[in-house]
Amino acid sequence: MEAKRLLKELGLSNYEAEAYLKVVELCVAEAGEICKKTKIPFGRVYQELNSLASKGLIEVQNTRPKKYRARKPRFAFKTLLQQKRANMETQLQKTIEAASQIEEIISKEIPTAPKERTFWTTAVGIEEAVEMIRSNFEEAEKEICIILHHTHPQEECDFKGSEATIFNEAIKATERGVKIKALLTEEFIITEMKILKEQGIKEKIMDNIEIRAIFEEMWSEAKPIKLA
Repeated sequence: MEAKRLLKELGLSNYEAEAYLKVVELCVAEAGEICKKTKIPFGRVYQELNSLASKGLIEVQNTRPKKYRARKPRFAFKTLLQQKRANMETQLQKTIEAASQIEEIISKEIPTAPKERTFWTTAVGIEEAVEMIRSNFEEAEKEICIILHHTHPQEECDFKGSEATIFNEAIKATERGVKIKALLTEEFIITEMKILKEQGIKEKIMDNIEIRAIFEEMWSEAKPIKLA
């Protein structure tokens, strides 16, 4: 049933969804009646009905026996959404605080790696390459050195759609004071500088960027990005 599936997507349990839909169907119902007309065990029916009441979906008449009635949907689900939003915000705040605390703890635990140790990352395909470049810019603290060369026209075409992401990360890095040193082909420099100027990005980043050109015949293979 579509209604039951949607209720479960809103966070109701299987029994809660069954009980709620039965209350809606009966208009006013007692726990025993709901139990008989659903698959909810008698030992659980009051628990499920109390849960629905706490969520603002049904109302309770405190008689003997208790009677239950569904609230108007526009009020019932508004209340439920407000509760879920509050719970999500509380959980998000707890997650943020936990992440901050564990970041501080782990930062103290991890020793500074000896200078002679190196760690290389590689990427296969445009998507992985863009994510690696983005991550490198994000993590750079002082300086990032780039050696970049396009040898395959199709890959260069595919790469174009990701330039905005990379440029944005480069801007953020330079705003943090990160120095960027790039060794690029002359053709690449001319093309990209034109794009940067047209988009008004050039002036934002050039103070912290040093670019040098290398001629095409001096290349034998593409070089990776390295963090300093």
